[in-house]
Amino acid sequence: MKSSKLMRAAAAVLCAALALAGLSACDATSSTDSSSTSSSGERTEPQSSTNENKETDKPAEPQPVMFSKIFAGKQSIWFLGDSLVRIGTINDVLIFDQGKVTTYSMGGGMVGSSFRGYTYGDFKGVSEDQLVAKIKELNADVQKQNGRSYQEPTPADYTLSVHPSMTGNTVDSETLKTKYYDPVSASTEDLSIKLQGDSTSSLTTASAEIYDKTFTGVGAGGTLNFTRMISTGDPIPPIPQYDDMNTPGVTVEN
Repeated sequence: MKSSKLMRAAAAVLCAALALAGLSACDATSSTDSSSTSSSGERTEPQSSTNENKETDKPAEPQPVMFSKIFAGKQSIWFLGDSLVRIGTINDVLIFDQGKVTTYSMGGGMVGSSFRGYTYGDFKGVSEDQLVAKIKELNADVQKQNGRSYQEPTPADYTLSVHPSMTGNTVDSETLKTKYYDPVSASTEDLSIKLQGDSTSSLTTASAEIYDKTFTGVGAGGTLNFTRMISTGDPIPPIPQYDDMNTPGVTVEN
């Protein structure tokens, strides 16, 4: 009889211990597993915060690249013109491609021409795909206005030269030289563009929004600017910088 009572007591203690152990296990599980079961019996996983592990789509900042590399790289189109305003006249458009440059006169700055030439505002609404065709169209009109039969400009060689500062340790300016067809004289003429720096030997940057375009680049002496055209939303091109005095293919002039 006594033995039976002891056995029942031991069994009660064992059941209580097992119940406590089961409760602790349940608590531990609930603290480490935040998944739940829906009313339909399907197991659902917790949703992570929308702010966690979110990659930013911030565009890469443009990096400085020497003129020689920009001109020798993929096709780039540059505008040589006056003040960066919608009525600012464009002298020429230069298209660099595969180590050559083709120069298209836009009429501005031509000696002896009564034609006003084209302006930055004339490129309003022109897409990147239409740009070369538009440049050729305007160049043909410039030639016509000067009484010339149309002559397609041809790719030409170009040279780059840097000019050292008074200390000889930095570059004060860089000059681009090439040849182009001049509609006024109906002959091939020399074209020299000085990419001008300021008193600190740094390039003078030039940038302006004109209608739906941004023209960005560098100063070219006086009121002239040498810029590229970017449509709204297009990536910003590399920032041009002087070649140094050891750049292959670039000459050093005093």
